[in-house]
Amino acid sequence: LERPWLSVYFFSILLVVSMGLLNLVTACLVENAMDNAAVTAEEERSTLKQKVRGALPSLIDIFQELDSDGSGLLTHQEVDNVPLEILPPRVLDSVYVDSMRDIFDLLDVNECGFLTQMEFVEGILNLCLLDMPVATMQNLKLLKIIHDQLLRIEHSVSKNDDPV
Repeated sequence: LERPWLSVYFFSILLVVSMGLLNLVTACLVENAMDNAAVTAEEERSTLKQKVRGALPSLIDIFQELDSDGSGLLTHQEVDNVPLEILPPRVLDSVYVDSMRDIFDLLDVNECGFLTQMEFVEGILNLCLLDMPVATMQNLKLLKIIHDQLLRIEHSVSKNDDPV
């Protein structure tokens, strides 16, 4: 070696070039992984939509079958003696309950004593299709109820503040 200081120069160039190439390869891998994740998420969304479309008519039929008085509301009395087997197996797999009354209590978040068709169908769909704990779903519904009540209170207060 006539000029040993040149080895330091070439070694540093080699190091910088190899790190740059490593960064390019990593960037390509990360970009492909993100693209694959986006495609997978879109596929899951479309699969979920198809499941909802398929389950909706049967859940509406179940609600109408349970609504014995035809009022459009389900009460405790209407679901007390109904066997759990009336529900689709997917619902029973995702929720551990002993009776229809327990499911009614899960879905009746505001404890008004009845369920509308929309509450029933939406609640059952959420129980079996979303990977969300029941408590979280109930908390979200309670927050929505609280929000609606606050809006009504604000509206009534603003009415009372207007000079006559």
